[in-house]
Amino acid sequence: MHKQSKRPLLYENVVEEQVNQRQVIIDTIIEWSSSSLTTNDFLQKVVDILKDEYLFNFVGLFLLNSETQFLDIRAGTGRAGQLMLQHQYRWHLSKNKSLVSECFIRNAVCIDMLFSKPFEGFFYGPLSSDVNDKNIQPFTFVETFFSPAPDIGETEERMIIPLRTHQGVLGTIEFHSLAVDMGRNTAHFILPVVDCIAEVCLKKMKQEYGKYYE
Repeated sequence: MHKQSKRPLLYENVVEEQVNQRQVIIDTIIEWSSSSLTTNDFLQKVVDILKDEYLFNFVGLFLLNSETQFLDIRAGTGRAGQLMLQHQYRWHLSKNKSLVSECFIRNAVCIDMLFSKPFEGFFYGPLSSDVNDKNIQPFTFVETFFSPAPDIGETEERMIIPLRTHQGVLGTIEFHSLAVDMGRNTAHFILPVVDCIAEVCLKKMKQEYGKYYE
C-alpha cells in the first residue's frame, strides 16, 4: 500500500487528500479479498490499517455467533486487542445490554461520549449513506453488561458502526478516539470503508466455512 502522510481524521471538512487516502484503503481491502488470508488474519489487518492511517487509539471488530447470540471479538489493535482476543471478549446480543449490541440490533451508527456517565450520545439510524439530522436519536444509556477492555488508554469518544452486507448485518466495528465530537461527518466519511470490509468479510467466511454463512 502506498504510504501517505498520517494525520487525525478531520471531522468537519474532508479534504481531497483524505478522500484519496480512503480510496487507497478500500482498494487495499479489495486486494486482500482475493488473497490467501484467513478471515481472522484479514480482519486483524483491517483493524491495524484503520488504526494506523486514521490515528484512532483503538479499533475492535466483533462478529455475530449465531449459535450463542454473542458478538465475539475477532480482531483488535494493540495490547488491548491481544488481551480481548485472549480472554474471548464478547457482548451479548440483547437490547439494553450494551451499546455494541444496540448498534447491531438497530443497524445504526452510535457515537458514545465516554467522558459522561451515564453514557450520553446519539444513534444515527436506520443506517444509510444519508447520515443526516433527521436520523439522529439522542440517548442517555447505562450499559448493564459493560466489561471495560483493558489497556485501551485514554478515550474521549467511541464510535460503533454495524458491518452491513447484502445478506444482513455480520457484526460491528468499534473506534476509540482522543478527538471530541466525531459526529456525523466522521461516520459518513468512513461508511464506505466499513461497508467494503463487511462484504469482503462475508466473502472470506463463505470461502473458509462454506455454506454455514450462506
